[in-house]
Amino acid sequence: MATSYAGRLDPRHAPRLWWLAALCWVEALAVGAYLSAAPGRVESLRYLFYPFVWITVGAAAVLWTEPPRARPGAPAS
Repeated sequence: MATSYAGRLDPRHAPRLWWLAALCWVEALAVGAYLSAAPGRVESLRYLFYPFVWITVGAAAVLWTEPPRARPGAPAS
């Protein structure tokens, strides 16, 4: 089954993009605050950013997917 991604950048999705942009800024501020307050030194920044990547991917999945709609007359599960 083929899926079309043509409508993903539709202007109707702009509020979702704003939420993701705001989330990324909050994550960047959190990392900056941690790095300025942490007594130790972080050897590799990639391990610091991995959790935030997954948080952003999870938020994008929630924002971009729609739950399936129930068919009229279908039995309740």
